[in-house]
Amino acid sequence: MSRKGFAGAAAVALLCGCTAFGPAAHPTQRAVESILDGAGQSVFTRLVLTPDAHDIQVAVRVDGTEIWWTQSGAGDRVVQPSVVGASRPDAVDFDALDAQLASVAQSCDLDPQLAVFVAATGALVADSTCDGRLTATSLRGGEPASADIDLASVEGIDRLLAEVSAALPNQRAYQISLPGPASPRGDTARAEGGPWVLADGTTCMVSYLRAGQDAATGQVRSFRCDGYGQQTVDYDAQQPFDPAALSAADIRSAMADGLAASGFDPQMVSYYGIYELLGTGTMLAIITSDGNYHESSL
Repeated sequence: MSRKGFAGAAAVALLCGCTAFGPAAHPTQRAVESILDGAGQSVFTRLVLTPDAHDIQVAVRVDGTEIWWTQSGAGDRVVQPSVVGASRPDAVDFDALDAQLASVAQSCDLDPQLAVFVAATGALVADSTCDGRLTATSLRGGEPASADIDLASVEGIDRLLAEVSAALPNQRAYQISLPGPASPRGDTARAEGGPWVLADGTTCMVSYLRAGQDAATGQVRSFRCDGYGQQTVDYDAQQPFDPAALSAADIRSAMADGLAASGFDPQMVSYYGIYELLGTGTMLAIITSDGNYHESSL
């Protein structure tokens, strides 16, 4: 290649952000890859990003244990086996993560952070925090939204279905329960999923819990993987379904229709249960605090 050819190639590289081997990696991606190289790993389970690139934290899974790494080396161990997947850095939209971090940093003067974890399905969930308080959350690199969701509204139910689909193994749920005014769990939805193999090699059935209103004041989401609660699933009669394939508007309409047909006092409702029966289809059940029960097709 002539000198002129080299100069032209350099100009193209500057304009497109490319190298001779393809597009240049995102700076945050390069930093994460560097930390993973130091850990001897190629995938991560969690990230913590801050406006200071030197403060990036990367969690990796080694021998049944999650270990946090930084550019300085290994740090705290997360010894509790958890329901997380893993991702390669080159599969992540770091532009979207940086934009979300910049948004929280612009409105936060004290310790803005972006806490990212890889769900069991491989989907990325990113939580914006300010001084440890959750301010927004995003799913699969989408636009961040308020941490609070109204679990009685069509929009809130739609967001919950998307989160459950991303969080549970194989994007399938056996059932989802929405809280009523008399729910003993308060304003928290719960979804029962299928089996998951923890990092320590044990297998469990996954539950996903998601707080609704005022989620920012507490733990917005949590997983259980000890079998608690799965006794409510009839595995002989129920089959797993994709929550994202359901219509939030249809669910909200079925809730109102079920109350009208049953004559139940809405304030006495503990849960609205959504599940799929073999040979019957998707059902919605209303369970009240005094033990009454109504079931209808969704």
